[in-house]
Amino acid sequence: MKSQNKTNTVLSGLIILIIYLFIQFVSGMIGGILALLYTAAKTGGNFDYMKVVAESQPVVLLVSEIISIAVFGIWYRSKYVKENGENHGKSGLKKILNLRTMSLIVCLTVVTYSIALLISIIVSFFSPASEEIFNSIMSLAIGDNTIIGYLGIILLAPIAEELAFRGVLLKKSRMNFGIIGCIVLNTVVFSISHLNPLQSIYVIPIGIMLTFLAYKYDSVLPSIIAHILNNSLGVLIPLLLHRELRITEIMVEIILFSIPIYFLNREDKELEPAVENK
Repeated sequence: MKSQNKTNTVLSGLIILIIYLFIQFVSGMIGGILALLYTAAKTGGNFDYMKVVAESQPVVLLVSEIISIAVFGIWYRSKYVKENGENHGKSGLKKILNLRTMSLIVCLTVVTYSIALLISIIVSFFSPASEEIFNSIMSLAIGDNTIIGYLGIILLAPIAEELAFRGVLLKKSRMNFGIIGCIVLNTVVFSISHLNPLQSIYVIPIGIMLTFLAYKYDSVLPSIIAHILNNSLGVLIPLLLHRELRITEIMVEIILFSIPIYFLNREDKELEPAVENK
């Protein structure tokens, strides 16, 4: 019976992945068609089809993320928050929204972002084509309308992905798996959802970190905060520096932010027995 439940959980993960990708695909297709029809009516049919589709991508992606948030948000709330409740006891909002926990989330995110960036540099070195694919995808996502593009990448995409994977999927998987099983299943599904070689590899440490946070606090809120911060770092650092971080800078970042993690996590463990005895 346990084996069957675990198999069903894995299948549920695939279904959640398919639903998420289906929303992205259908939204993209409908959005592209509407953009072409609008441009055709406006110009009388004299326009560059590929250019119109490319220019409409930031708005289309924004809409697809909003739809994903609505679908998985309703699913998550109705199935796991309204019925079963969330954030009881030590996993409550007070435990999450405090200086120590927020500091742990920030430090974990910065270290994980740095590790992921280091992995992307290594993968790009051995496979330059994967970097070209990634850059073209990001260019399409941001487009000329940078405000809409950045809003989608920094805010809406993290919320949509967290509700789907660290929300619905993790709540489902933790019924039949321990933390290791949940991390493996969630990270694999999260990795596949990106559908390009470079991202699928470097999001692995990010997926592990996000699943750990959601599992640890029994809430999707910490992983949403961490995911928004991670994407903000990925967008804002190159924008402010006008370049990517160098390997030496990445290593320094990992070392500096790893030290607080040790003490914050140790303090967290020391507090747990006292909380449980209350």
